Order: sequence, then structure tokens, then C-alpha cells
Amino acid sequence: MVGTPNADIPFSLTAVYVKATGRHFDRGRRDADKLNTIWERGHMKQRKTQLHDCVSCVSLDRRFGARRATRVTCWHAASTDSVCTVPLQRPCQRTPGGTPIATEIRRKMLSRLINWNTLLRAAALLVPIFIVEWVTGDTRWLSVPVVTVSAFVAVERGRLAPLGAVLYALAIGGAFVAVTASYGTPAAYIGVSVLLAAACASLLAGGSEMRWTGFFAFIPVMYFGCETAREAHGHAYLNAGIAAMPYALAATLPVIVASIVSYAMQREPRSEHGWLALRLICEPPSPGRREAIVAGVLAVGLASALVAWHPMPYQEWFVWSAFSVVTGDWKSARSKWRDRLAGTIVGVPAGVLVAMLLPHSHALANAVEIAIALELVAFHRYVVAFGVRCAMHAAAIVISGHAWLCADARLIDVVLGSTIGILFVLAARQGARALRRNTIGV
Repeated sequence: MVGTPNADIPFSLTAVYVKATGRHFDRGRRDADKLNTIWERGHMKQRKTQLHDCVSCVSLDRRFGARRATRVTCWHAASTDSVCTVPLQRPCQRTPGGTPIATEIRRKMLSRLINWNTLLRAAALLVPIFIVEWVTGDTRWLSVPVVTVSAFVAVERGRLAPLGAVLYALAIGGAFVAVTASYGTPAAYIGVSVLLAAACASLLAGGSEMRWTGFFAFIPVMYFGCETAREAHGHAYLNAGIAAMPYALAATLPVIVASIVSYAMQREPRSEHGWLALRLICEPPSPGRREAIVAGVLAVGLASALVAWHPMPYQEWFVWSAFSVVTGDWKSARSKWRDRLAGTIVGVPAGVLVAMLLPHSHALANAVEIAIALELVAFHRYVVAFGVRCAMHAAAIVISGHAWLCADARLIDVVLGSTIGILFVLAARQGARALRRNTIGV
């Protein structure tokens, strides 16, 4: 006996779905809703005319309820009395625009994973750096892509105006020299690191979005400063910092020029301060700025003290990890701490395994370092981005010729540093709540 037609779903699409999935039509409305959605998007409109002229509704014969249906029973539009059985055919494999459905699905999945717009813009800003390196043959230019990408994120996410971008560049240039010069003196290194953390955290007074500017001022200063100091081989840290400062400042020039061009071409009304404006928007101060300053100073102070008196490889990772979770908000700090732990636990072993399969060469190591800089803006989700970053760092260590056990430094630095940071964030939060209760009680 033929079942009652379902007026929601065209017969050919129902037949195709049952054939492709092996599901029974009367299993539930969820499958029917899915079919209606696919039909409304037009992914299989051509099936309407390829099987008969059946444009009316359809139902599956109840006899097929116990096994997979291989044929579908439908009503002709021309006659309400006649009933026919139509063999199932392959579903349409293309979208209305002609793109294969599988290709369209992969494209959408990649667009949800990778931030193509920001990634391409950051890559374009690195082109002048590569041109200068190719013309001059100076390999030190390959160390500054992290400065360029960090400046791009600080200006873009912090909504800095051109003057703000210039001040940002001058600030990280001066801080870079200070970090490099203090590298060999524990007390000086601790003091400079604490002052840097306090300055970056205090930017939250300009609004919650300014945390991006603070984070991406801390990263290039600490990373590029410690790397420059290690290349000085234990002497003349100040001279090494002064010699490398032009490279750091030049690395920010593409970002400054892009900011000026964008500001000049801006159609909407500019700030009332014109070219003297520091930011493109005005925000109220972040409510957690005081807690962030306290937590950042204490976390970086302890982390820098540990690495100053007990040197460890790649100490900048440890110090930065302690500061990275200081977001000014407990919920986001806790989420970032979990993401960092998950990313490093998965990413470091994966990077080591991949690097063991690749040829070890200096050129490949440089390419991975450039990819690490671009990775800062490549992904939408932080846990994915950080996992890939840890994998790349571990791979770069192994490809450079170091033992694979040296890559464990990345895992240890991130886990311990992030844990120190989240503990001080929690302590600052609890202290602020206790202080507010005492104030209300008084």
C-alpha cells in the first residue's frame, strides 16, 4: 500500500537522499528538514526534471521501511490516479554556480578556519622586507618579520591612527634596546621586564581593544630583544641592541605607510583631532585594568626572576607565557590558559614528528620562522593558532640541527609560564573582590 505523500520534499531529492544515506524516510523530521534546507539552497534543482515530470509530492512505499529503498513511488502531476515507480539516480554533484559541491564545502571549511583576508594583508606587508633582504644579502632582515606582523596586529586590532602607529614603533624600538642591554644583568633584566609588563597592561586604560596593542608590543620586544642578545655571545649587549634597532624600526615602516594611506583614503568623518589623533575610536577604560596591571607585574616579575637566576633555553617564551594570559578579564584569561595548554601539548609532539621527516637545512628553518610570524594572524580560533605555532617552533628547533629533546623547552616554558600567569590573575581577582567587600562594609 502506498503511503501518504509528503508535500514538503520533492520526490527526486527524497529518493537521492535515501539512496545516498541508506536512512529510512520515516525515521524522523530531522532528515526531512535537512532535505528541505538543501532543496531551498538549490544544490539539486536539476533533479526535478531529470526524473519524469513528477513535480508533485511523493512518499516512500512503507514496504521499504525494513530495508534500504532502491526505488521511489511517486504521483504524476498529470494524473492523480496513476502511480509509478522511478529508479533512483545519482544526485547532482554541483552547485547552481557550477562549482562541485565537495569543493564548495572544502572552501567554506577553510574560510572558517583560516583568516585569509588578514593573512594576505600581513603577507603583503612582508614583501618589502624580503626585497631588501634579497637586494642587500643581509640575513638579519629575516629576523624581523615578527616585528612587522606584530605591528600590523597592534595597529589593526587596537584601531591606532597613523600618529599612534608611529608612537608604537618608537616605543617598541626603545624597549627593544632596553631588553637587549639588560640581558646579561639579572637585576636589570627583571626591572626592564616588569616595567614593560606594566606599560603594556596599562594600555587597557584606553579600552579593552587596546590589549591587542599591549600584547603585540610585548611580543616583538621580548622575542627580538632576547634573540639579538643571544647572538651577541655574552658581551656588548648594549651595542648589539643599538645596532639592531634600525632593523626593528624599519620593520614597522610598511605598517605605518599602510596606516597613513588608509587614513588618507577614509571616507567617513575622521577624528576631531585630525592627523593628531592617536586612535580611530574612543573606548571607555577596561574595568579590569588595575587587576591586569597587578597580575602582569607580579607574573612577569616572578618569571623573569626565575630565568635570570636559572637560565633556560628560549627564556622569552617563559616570560611571554606568564604575561599572555593577563587579559583584564577572568573568563577570557582562563579560556586562553586552557587553549595554550592544549595547543602546546598537541603541537610540540606533532611538530617534532613532522620535522623528523623533513630535510634539515638553514633555508627551511628560515622559511619556518617566516611562517611562524604569519601564523600570528592566520587562524580564527586561538587554540588552533597556538597549536600550529607550537608545532612550527618545535619543527624549527629540530630542523636547525638541535636534538629533538630541545623542543621540549617550548612545552615546559609555555605550561609553566602560563600557569604562573593564571595563578596571579586569580590572586589579583580575589584580592580585588575582597577589597571591594571591605570597602562596601566600611
